Amino acid sequence: MNKAITIGLLGLILFFGLQHNKQDKTVEEMVDYLSFTGTITEVRDGAVLVQEETNEENFMVFNISEQVLLLEDATQNTVGSDSFAVGQKITAYYLENTPMALSFP
Repeated sequence: MNKAITIGLLGLILFFGLQHNKQDKTVEEMVDYLSFTGTITEVRDGAVLVQEETNEENFMVFNISEQVLLLEDATQNTVGSDSFAVGQKITAYYLENTPMALSFP
C-alpha cells in the first residue's frame, strides 16, 4: 500500500513538473517602442527631418519606405507619405532597439 502511494505521488510530481515546463516555453516576446515628438523642418525624398519640441537642438531623420505605417492621429486612418509638410507636428514611434548613428559636437 505504501509503495502504491509513493509511486502515485511520484507520478503526480513528474506530471505537474512537465506541465510547468511546457507553460514556461510559451512566453511571448514583448516589443518596446520609443516615441519622438516634434515639428517637421524639412521634407526630403523618402524622409522627413523632425526637430524635437522640448529640445530645439535635437533633430531626427525618419526614413519613409513602403514598410512604414503612417496614421492620422485623430482618426487612425492611413495617410500617404506625400501628406507631410514643413511646420507640421508629428509623433513618430520606432523600435527601442533600432540602430542609430550618434553625432557628437
